[in-house]
Amino acid sequence: MSALAIVSVTAGCTALMILLLLLPIFVFVVGLVNMGNCPVNPWIPTYLLVLGTIVIFSNLSFLSRSCCSEKVVTCCNCLQLPLNAFLIVWFILGNIWVYGSLGEVNTSNSTIIHNSTLVDNPDYCDPLTYWLAFWLITLVYVALLVTIVAGLATVGALRRHIMGFRAKRHPSWREDSEETRAVFFKSETLWGLDFASS
Repeated sequence: MSALAIVSVTAGCTALMILLLLLPIFVFVVGLVNMGNCPVNPWIPTYLLVLGTIVIFSNLSFLSRSCCSEKVVTCCNCLQLPLNAFLIVWFILGNIWVYGSLGEVNTSNSTIIHNSTLVDNPDYCDPLTYWLAFWLITLVYVALLVTIVAGLATVGALRRHIMGFRAKRHPSWREDSEETRAVFFKSETLWGLDFASS
């Protein structure tokens, strides 16, 4: 492997790690700034705020494993299971709040005219807040789907490889070998069907 390839892989991994560290801070800030700016469902900014907080804490606890004392690492490890359980429940609630508001949300008009007066739009949500929450949830589903497809493809490839290896070492293990057919069709009729003519 060339030095340029190693540097480009390292730079790519570093950029991905920086993105994964900065994204929860961005999510936290968007949720905090737009706390009262989503009347269609006030829980959406709260969802982003809490999600950002939990992911920031989770990232810090992961990074602390390499630089902190064993007591701190043990404490962070003990908190990881309840934190992940809460994150799953919070993700499900976020689905309800964000996807439940999808049909009625209005991200373009914060005020409407009602009875000749300008009033706050009850279906409004700040566009950055709503679409950030929407795409974060949707990307989790996309990542889950890609992981399942990749896992199934890996299992299928391993199965084909193992079956091919067995067939090379032990020809009797082949599914449609002559011996299997001979044992299965040793009589001319099986279950009342005539195989002699076929």
